[in-house]
Amino acid sequence: VNTQNFLKWLFLFSLVTPLGVVLGTSVFHNVNSGSGFAEIIQAISAGTFIYIALMEIIVPEFDSHLPRSEKLVKFILLF
Repeated sequence: VNTQNFLKWLFLFSLVTPLGVVLGTSVFHNVNSGSGFAEIIQAISAGTFIYIALMEIIVPEFDSHLPRSEKLVKFILLF
């Protein structure tokens, strides 16, 4: 991995993450509670976490050449 490219992406991530937290917090606290907008945003973020867990973490674990019992233990510990 190119060190300069890695540092560039690390810097970008370190800027965007707090910005997302501030933006999400301000939207959550400023939206009318009866509108349902905050619930929709939370559902989308929950769906994103579920998708990442199922497609990016669990699938590669079961494709590895580890014994079946070890895969099962990792799967149970993940959830």
